[in-house]
Amino acid sequence: VAYLQGLPAPLDMDVASPEFKELASQAMGNTLQGAGPFTHKMLQSTGDKVGAALQEILLAFKDSIAPMSHRELMHQVTAAGIHPKELEDVDGKFMVTIPDVGSGPSGNYFAPVKATASASIGQGHLLRGTVIASGAELVWLKVMRPFLDEKLSEEYRILDSITPAGSNTAKAMLEVKASVRNELDWEQEAHFMRRGFELYHDSEPGLRSVQIHQALPAEKPVVLVMEALGGSTLAGWISKPTQDAQEVCEAARMYGGAFRVWVKEALAGSGFFHGDPHAGNFMMDFSRGVEHGRLTF
Repeated sequence: VAYLQGLPAPLDMDVASPEFKELASQAMGNTLQGAGPFTHKMLQSTGDKVGAALQEILLAFKDSIAPMSHRELMHQVTAAGIHPKELEDVDGKFMVTIPDVGSGPSGNYFAPVKATASASIGQGHLLRGTVIASGAELVWLKVMRPFLDEKLSEEYRILDSITPAGSNTAKAMLEVKASVRNELDWEQEAHFMRRGFELYHDSEPGLRSVQIHQALPAEKPVVLVMEALGGSTLAGWISKPTQDAQEVCEAARMYGGAFRVWVKEALAGSGFFHGDPHAGNFMMDFSRGVEHGRLTF
């Protein structure tokens, strides 16, 4: 609240004891876990405008967002129409049935109960095909968290009541509100992913764009069935230096290609552009060898 109002912080963390800082960090992390997508987005956008202590808390939170409960997961997957089935004889997994739409993966897939990755809007599960699955052995299932609309409404009610009308903070909040609303529209996201695949995929050697197979249900999707990607994020690859000069040069070449394609389409082509091309939104994969590296939007 102090940050949004432009007021001095009520506590000076610079003079606080290490024990107090640790407790404050834990309290802040717990508060963030219970917050909604608007609060998460607003704090992510602060970047380096906040002190080192808060930056550390935000970074730790981003890497440890709690997944939805099993009941919530089953609710969302059922709403998508992919018929989750609990497996009594297989621990830690359930089964889903991806409908056959004439192309892409379909049939029965094993899904881990524990999320492979978790974020503020949704979470991902890496599915593995059964003997009666077809189209792909591995599939990425992205599941939206339930009740986000209700959380947003509550966040807006609280924040609007403490934010002076017409202030710079109020104007900034309007921009973040629009951004969050777009992130909750997975029908639009699926459309943009298909457009990105059409324009970016294979436009440069090694450059790819992730393929989406289905958005379910058709009206107001809460589940995306996507291509499963190997490797790590570009950010993860950068954080682990390599002595392989050829790999470094190939990574730089592919990233330069991504930049060329992005600029060409945005400024001189279709006008389409990936709106958030940071290193966490690319996948780097050298598992097939340096000469067959892949960089995927």
